[in-house]
Amino acid sequence: STEMIPYNVRNTQTLSFKDQYIDFSQIPFIVRTLDFSKHSEYNFSSINPRSNTPASVAVKALGDSTIDTIACFAIELSTFEGIATYWIEKKAPHRVILIEEATTKRKTELIL
Repeated sequence: STEMIPYNVRNTQTLSFKDQYIDFSQIPFIVRTLDFSKHSEYNFSSINPRSNTPASVAVKALGDSTIDTIACFAIELSTFEGIATYWIEKKAPHRVILIEEATTKRKTELIL
């Protein structure tokens, strides 16, 4: 059962699915654990909190990049919110260095 309050609307509904679903709020942490060294692609199932319905999450490695002096993997993340590009530090602890969201034109940077 889920209960969420996005945008001042409360959705309370019992959901029953045979597959496993990830919590959308954990996506920035999940991408830190994936192997992007082989230009991998990953697909997950999540829940869209706006409608309380299943939503897909696609993660695709775009290649290597450098942000400031930090070697990163550039990845594309496609969710119910749109498409974002994440730059994940190659070395541990694999911090999220930069996120750019094309749809909202938001940019989130780790301050070093």
